[in-house]
Amino acid sequence: MDEELKEILSSHNSTLKLEKVPIFGSNFKILCDCSAEKKRPYIPETFRRIVFNNVQNIAHPGIRTTTKLLTSKFVWPSINKDARTWARSCIKCHKSKVTRHVQSPFQQYHNVTNPFTGINLDIIGPLPSSEGFCFCLTIID
Repeated sequence: MDEELKEILSSHNSTLKLEKVPIFGSNFKILCDCSAEKKRPYIPETFRRIVFNNVQNIAHPGIRTTTKLLTSKFVWPSINKDARTWARSCIKCHKSKVTRHVQSPFQQYHNVTNPFTGINLDIIGPLPSSEGFCFCLTIID
């Protein structure tokens, strides 16, 4: 039993109502959250990434859908935070994400004789967010 589970079981403030539930067709029991109508198995920390990968790798549905799928079938204390973090770091999701791009026609650069007598500007984006920014300003003199 991991430390996190011990803390949950001993805490009176936890919203999780964990009970041992028998597995159909075996003599084993697993811990499930029985606080809602549908019982959801508690996933120990060592198996969380494996469970996430199995759900995520089906179709790379994105952050919101992955979180919804995980929370409907499984339970652990930081499930929402973990799902967001792991889905954001999924390279396949970034590569397959459909975005709507507005492409402007190519423009001609104006030839200039001296530096800084003319500049060309362009905005690149939207890109994956980094520190809250998703566009890049380019300037050519």
